Amino acid sequence: MPVAHNRGCAIFREALLLVDETTSSLSIKQFVAYVVAHELAHQWFGNLVSPGWWDYLWLNEGFATWVGNLAVDHLFPEWDIWTKFISDYTTTGLSLDSLASSHPVEVHVKEASEIREIFDHISYDKGASIVRMLASYLGEETFSRGLHRYLNRHIYNNTVTEDLWAALTELAGKPIVTLMDPWVKATGYPVLHVDHERVSDEEAFLTVKQERFFSLSPGGDSEAALRQLDPIWWIPLSLLTSENASQPLHHSLWEGGRGKKVERVPLPSELATLGDGRWVKVNALQTGFFRVKYSEPLLRALQPPLLSLTLRPSDRLGLLDDAFALCKAGHMSTPQLLALLQSYVNENSFPVWASLTTNLEDLRSSWRQSLSAAQASEEYTLMQTYIQKLYRPIINALGWTPKEEGEDRQQMLLRSVVLSYGGSHGLLKDVIAEATRQFHEHLKDEQGAQIHPDLLTLVYNLAVKFGGEKEWEAMREIYRNPKSQEQKIRATNALGKASDPVLIRRTLDLALSDEMRAQDVYQVFASVGANDAGIEIVWSFLKEKWSELDAKFGDQFLMLGRIVETATAYFATEQRVDDLTEFFADKQTAGIERKVQQCIERASSRSAWMQRDAQATLAWLRAHA
Repeated sequence: MPVAHNRGCAIFREALLLVDETTSSLSIKQFVAYVVAHELAHQWFGNLVSPGWWDYLWLNEGFATWVGNLAVDHLFPEWDIWTKFISDYTTTGLSLDSLASSHPVEVHVKEASEIREIFDHISYDKGASIVRMLASYLGEETFSRGLHRYLNRHIYNNTVTEDLWAALTELAGKPIVTLMDPWVKATGYPVLHVDHERVSDEEAFLTVKQERFFSLSPGGDSEAALRQLDPIWWIPLSLLTSENASQPLHHSLWEGGRGKKVERVPLPSELATLGDGRWVKVNALQTGFFRVKYSEPLLRALQPPLLSLTLRPSDRLGLLDDAFALCKAGHMSTPQLLALLQSYVNENSFPVWASLTTNLEDLRSSWRQSLSAAQASEEYTLMQTYIQKLYRPIINALGWTPKEEGEDRQQMLLRSVVLSYGGSHGLLKDVIAEATRQFHEHLKDEQGAQIHPDLLTLVYNLAVKFGGEKEWEAMREIYRNPKSQEQKIRATNALGKASDPVLIRRTLDLALSDEMRAQDVYQVFASVGANDAGIEIVWSFLKEKWSELDAKFGDQFLMLGRIVETATAYFATEQRVDDLTEFFADKQTAGIERKVQQCIERASSRSAWMQRDAQATLAWLRAHA
């Protein structure tokens, strides 16, 4: 286990505690700061007050995740933690909770094997996100006083979720249990279908309809049965408008958890007509845990404030992530998505580009796998050209080195993200050449200090990916004799980026050797699983070595599930879905059963996405790429 917390004592692995002011990257400093804050938060949420049973795990982990970010934001306000929170926690919670195989935040645990399965993005990320949603609605002072009362009332005792709601109700004067029960006791979350209803030249409404969001519709009787269980979720709706882009308008919808699933929200008279600079953005600062599907006129009206960066980074990120999720689920077409992304050509925020890159890689990888050998050359090149056009302007603007002294470190993180993606698939030859040059210069310098810490990962990855055995062997030597734990982790990841199948297999063999610590093994599977050249190899390796993996990691907390998840993370064809399903059909999967089902469901979602949109996407790329 990387971290353990006890009353008055937290134990960390070195890489999650130690940083070097000179050589550590900003991303590692941010991660270590968060991990330390998260574990110290457990002194209150977990040790001072403990959950009454595993059902209430989220009272530990959801709160420690939220408080950890709250503390880091207080200490380092320049890091823009709450925008990063959206991409690191809210979107991951939304992604997992969109699956039919998800579970409620508060989930009944009947057997010991079920415990490890709930240490996931629901208990942590969804838990933290709904805490943030409620804190935003009640206000920081009221929420803090409610937490203070909860902790003092139950000091050195065990609690259930209703104990927290009771304390908050007393301070807020609102029926918190009624508002929040659907968010913790039901699986899933809603997508809001939002339309503009013009009544007259001076009067208009937003019509808001909610339904449970699925990334892959189960269909038939299965979906009907699931939807019968859906609650009516309370929605704290906040709106930004062209008339007031910084002060949200607040509405509380479906407070009683009853009534029709459609509400009407009045708009300022200036917004009776959209366009010509008039727009409405739902879910200000992305504090709500739901998706938003705009009607075509509403979405079209939002493109100018995206281009001009009038919307704040958190809102630009939310629009982007919702669009990808809606596209994958069939609520929006891939051509519509690709057209919307052109509104991000002026984007300058690191978290937004990081989210764009993660989502675009999911699309690119799925697209590549869907093509036959005969199609691959022309059609894959069209997608590559589209991505190149999207990334080239920001790469040209940033370059490899800061344009001025004292550059914001967030810009260095942005530089790392866009250079890495621009080079990783052979898109930009100049990026690859510069990374390779820096790597070989790096090897000559015993101190290895000439590469900026925030660029070291991308240099390592590109050098191994577009190099050969010489570069791979050099990276293995760095892995064996690192100057820090951070460098060892970077080398571990880089080894999995090789393009040569022989080197990929050697990397996987290294992962199961005595040379690698057990806690680092899943990182190799994650790296190879995200490598175009490694997707099939790592799956074959997992099947071949399953008995060994099960024996070695089956009893280790979370590890076997992570290996399965990362090895299959980019599966996107019907053939791989069938293979995955067939392989695990006769395996003992106690402790990872839910994880396996989630992997199958995600792969099925990607496969359905490509089957549905492939031809329309190809036509759009031919016309625009």
